[in-house]
Amino acid sequence: MNAAWIATVIIAVGVLSFAFVGQNKFYNFIEKSAVGFTVGHTTVAGLNALRTSTAKVSAGSYLLLVPIALGLLYFFKFGKKAWTFLATYPTCLIIGAGIGLGLRTVIQTEILKQVIATASLPLLNLNNLLIVVVVVSVVLMFTFTEKLSRTFAPPALRVLGRWFVLFTLGVLWSNQAFDRLSVLSGVVVKGILQPFLK
Repeated sequence: MNAAWIATVIIAVGVLSFAFVGQNKFYNFIEKSAVGFTVGHTTVAGLNALRTSTAKVSAGSYLLLVPIALGLLYFFKFGKKAWTFLATYPTCLIIGAGIGLGLRTVIQTEILKQVIATASLPLLNLNNLLIVVVVVSVVLMFTFTEKLSRTFAPPALRVLGRWFVLFTLGVLWSNQAFDRLSVLSGVVVKGILQPFLK
């Protein structure tokens, strides 16, 4: 038995103790250790990236001063109250850039291409007909305006859309649950029982 196996057993038992016992000191220790290791690793990686960036700046890449300055603005959060607003600028820039870049691709791939693909399906077989019925009923289920819902969404079609949504959410939830169980069984078999199965 090596140290990695012992650490795996301790962590697995500590995490599983929350499910069986509830909040306890053993679980709190494992949780705080995981957070501490993550923060330590992120800090070391950030300092290494800062050291690499400053070396590149000294070599002549002055454009890297912009992200370094934006990163240093975060430290104003810990300073005087009058200067804390400076810490919001890098956050606003990151969120704005992320939303802008994300929406540019999401509208094209998740909305327009899906609508075009659904509208261009030939209704010659049962699969295509079922896809169109599911899409139309689910979209009509989300029509919340009373006048529009009476005009465009018959109650039976909205109920059918609700059933399709509930069925899909049930499949997604069960898929997540079994995925987590497969990870747990892998930890139990490979991490805890492996020395005894040899």
